[in-house]
Formats: sequence, structure tokens, C-alpha cells
Amino acid sequence: MITLAPYGFYWFQLQERDKSEPVTPRAVPEFETLVVPLNSTWTSLARERGVFEHDVLPGHLARMRWYPEHSAKAIQPTLVAAIPFCDVGDNRPWLIFFETTERGTTSRYVLPMQIEWVRFDRERYNPRAFAAVRQGAREGTLLDVATDQIFTGLFLRNLRENLTVDEG
Repeated sequence: MITLAPYGFYWFQLQERDKSEPVTPRAVPEFETLVVPLNSTWTSLARERGVFEHDVLPGHLARMRWYPEHSAKAIQPTLVAAIPFCDVGDNRPWLIFFETTERGTTSRYVLPMQIEWVRFDRERYNPRAFAAVRQGAREGTLLDVATDQIFTGLFLRNLRENLTVDEG
């Protein structure tokens, strides 16, 4: 029992699960596949941006604990911009900027994302996954890298070096 001041308390009853109970697997959400041509830019991806904005991002935000709305149908983000976050490599992280309006209030958000060129696993749920990605024969996964150690290191390096990154 946990007692909270001044008058509240919680009571927990811990039990082992009955062995005869079937374990129901958690349903893996449906993921879109984004086709990203080689050497494409933010402006050249108009169709994929639309799919990302209307189909991919609302589902991802609905699964996030930090986001206030948990119904994908009620989330209508508007992508404002995307900028590369690193000056090296073709697999660099990007920052996406988007706005949402809920109950008359407009909020702005930034999400870091990166493509990991490992085939998207549709059987196992990855809470960081936005979508599957295809670039010709290459297959990968678009990930939310906000908690990734490599992204955090790049963030600190970019701040320390006062780095300016050009898309191109």
C-alpha cells in the first residue's frame, strides 16, 4: 500500500499470471511504406510528404505518451519544414517541424528522424518506428531518434561547433 498525503492511497495486489491463461500478442500497428528516390530532397518528395503528413505522422503521434491526443483520426498535423541535422553522410538525421491545432490552440513540434537501412520488421513492434522506407532495392525503417545516443552526440557536437548545415 502506498499512502499519499493528505488522504489518498493506492492499493496494489500483485499476483502471478495463471499458466493456463493464453498470452495474447500485442497487435502490431499498420505501417505505410514511403518510397524515397536516391538524391531526393524535401521539396521533391511532395507525394511522400503528403502520405507522411496524413497517414504516418498521426498514427505515430497517437502512440506517443507525450502527445496530448491519442486518436490518430483527431490528429491533423501540417508539416512546415524538414532540415538535415548533420553535415556528413547520406544517412543523416533530419528534423521535421510540424503544427497541430486542437481545441482552437495551435502547437508547434519538432521531431528528429532518421532512416535505418535495415529491413522493416512487420512482426515485431518498434515504438520508435514511423514507417517502412524503400529506395530502389534498399529497404529500411524511418525511426524517431529523439532518444538515440548517436543523435544526442550529434546534437551536442553541432551546438559546440556552432554548425550550419545546408540541404543539398
